[in-house]
Amino acid sequence: NKKDAIWFFFVGISYGYISYVAEAYALKYISGLTVSVFYLISPIISILIGYFLHKKSVHISQLIVLAIGLAGCLIVFVNYKNGLADIGNFSFFPYFSLLISITSSVASWHVATNLMKKGYWLITVNMYSYIVGGFLSLLTCIWSGNTTISNPLLFAGTVSLLTLIANVIAFSLYSFLLKQYSVTMVMFSSFLAPIIVVFISSQNPITTINITALFAFIVGLYLYGKLES
Repeated sequence: NKKDAIWFFFVGISYGYISYVAEAYALKYISGLTVSVFYLISPIISILIGYFLHKKSVHISQLIVLAIGLAGCLIVFVNYKNGLADIGNFSFFPYFSLLISITSSVASWHVATNLMKKGYWLITVNMYSYIVGGFLSLLTCIWSGNTTISNPLLFAGTVSLLTLIANVIAFSLYSFLLKQYSVTMVMFSSFLAPIIVVFISSQNPITTINITALFAFIVGLYLYGKLES
């Protein structure tokens, strides 16, 4: 279908290219935790896109539940020693680039969900997305002159592992979830990212604050699921 081909190309541009390139630029100046915290606006952006794209109504109860999960993650962020340092060294372009990355990613998920409703597999959408995104990324590397790989074996192994986890396992789980829940509900999982970053960080011990934040996430996810059911 030629009309669907346009949407496949859109997902390739927005998710396979813009989202990754913009995030890679932001990570040069912002810590991984700060990036994961800013991804907390994903559900809010998803609600706004859903409102304009699908004319879905927004209920105050949904926003209250999102605030519960957001509060828990912000507690973790404030108590993480590098978190406030990033804000203190605020620079406009990295954060604006991150906003572009998040918006592009969420918008592509809405489009991908619509393609799934037409009978396409998410794996198929993902494949075309990375063909387009990979080709454009290669052109960007050539244009920037950043094509040197110091350790080809390590690079190939790391990329292979990342591909397996992100593009095969994670996308299969996304496909399963999107058949049963809305994009906003799935985006709610972004609230867990800062908590995981802190849990796996050797520089920050697990405290009662982190446990409280995880509990807030679980409560928020449960309540939001109840609102959608």
